[in-house]
Amino acid sequence: FADADELLERALVLRRTHDPDNRAGLLPLLEARARIYARSGRVEEAEALGREILALSQDTFGHDSPRLAEPLEELADLKVRQERPDEAVPLIEESARLLWQSGGPDQPELAQVLDKQAALLRKAGYHLQAAGTWTAVRDIGRRLAHRWDRN
Repeated sequence: FADADELLERALVLRRTHDPDNRAGLLPLLEARARIYARSGRVEEAEALGREILALSQDTFGHDSPRLAEPLEELADLKVRQERPDEAVPLIEESARLLWQSGGPDQPELAQVLDKQAALLRKAGYHLQAAGTWTAVRDIGRRLAHRWDRN
């Protein structure tokens, strides 16, 4: 991972130096670096990059863009890895809200995020909310299955 991190750092320096107005061009490099940090156990550093990625994504795409769902979800995962589920819950809830707002209730991606949300709620001790969220996941699955069966 050290070689990859070094290469990504050089790429980030080059991108910032030679194309400073293209901040969105930094996103794939920052995301790759955050994944490397997370996989190598450098979770706090990955979280710091995750916050930078989220802020840059908000500046680039807007605060209500469904493109924020993934960085929010990644940041929530990092909070969970640090045994901070209470901090992860609002992030995953916002991810679900953005997906719902952009594509309605019957999306496989939304069901996946809601499933994570339910697991986080359960881990944080919110068992009743978790059960309700899993019910929503089940209902999405049923509607999607019904739609697929008709086609």
